[in-house]
Parts: sequence; C-alpha cells; structure tokens
Amino acid sequence: MNTRARNAVLVGLLLAACLGGAYTYARYEMEDRLLDFSPAVDRIGYDRGGRIPTTEDFTARTRAEAESLGLEVVSLEVTRSDATRTEDRQLDATGRLAQERIGALGQLRMRLVSFDVRATLIARRWFLSRTAEVSVQRTYREEVELHTPGERPLPAPVDELVPRGM
Repeated sequence: MNTRARNAVLVGLLLAACLGGAYTYARYEMEDRLLDFSPAVDRIGYDRGGRIPTTEDFTARTRAEAESLGLEVVSLEVTRSDATRTEDRQLDATGRLAQERIGALGQLRMRLVSFDVRATLIARRWFLSRTAEVSVQRTYREEVELHTPGERPLPAPVDELVPRGM
C-alpha cells in the first residue's frame, strides 16, 4: 500500500470518527432539551397574589418555556380541569396528610386545578432534528377549607356586671 492510499484511509477514518462524535453529541443535546421541557412546565408558578394562571396565560408561558429551551412548537394543546375533591382517595399528597392528621373531626375540601399539556416539539441541531410528543400535567391547589361537624356556638354575652373581689 502506498503512502497516498494509507493517508486517504486515515483521513476517512478520522472523518468518520468526527462525524460519529458530532452525531452522538447532537443527539444527546437534542434529547436533553426535549427532556427539560417537562420540568420547565412544572416550574410555571402562580400569578401575582397567589392566583392560578388562566388557560391563555399558561399556554403563553408554556410556549415561552419551549422557546427558551430552543424547541420549535409544532402543536400545543392545553386543557384546564377544575375539581373539588373531598374523598380521601381523591386528595393529593398534602390533602391526604392533612386528612389523616385531623382524623374524623372534619372534612377537608380542596379545589384542585390541573393543566394537561400535550405538545409536539422539534429540537434541531446543525442538520439534524428530533421530533417528540410530550405530555405534562401541572396541578395547582386553589383553596383549602376545613369543615368541622358540631361547631359550638359562641357563649352568650353577660348582661349584668358582677363585681369581683371584695
């Protein structure tokens, strides 16, 4: 084998290794951005004053989170569901803990608002792209009320003034 052929084979192997490494890096980087979308949606918090965001506001913030990660949003569907949950098996973890602590003294009423996000996202890197269907659910606790049975009435005011002491 002459020197020119050997150099061509070495350059070909080096080029193949570089392309393989670039492909692997791009693939991992795209997957990482797609996997970071769910925690980004979970970080969307309450509005000012502790209010739950509206569906339009939540959709806009979700789209902004996707764009901040460098993802292209092909389709985005946000569904809001409101539920008043009173049964123990339907409470979330905090509600179950509170219900266990108060026992049979009362009933915990919690209004939970959840947003179901279904999105089709595209991550691009160089000449490669990766498309993913992502589904995320984010739940907010709107109010917590404790209703206790048999609440005692307030004592009646004393009309006459009784002197104390000597």
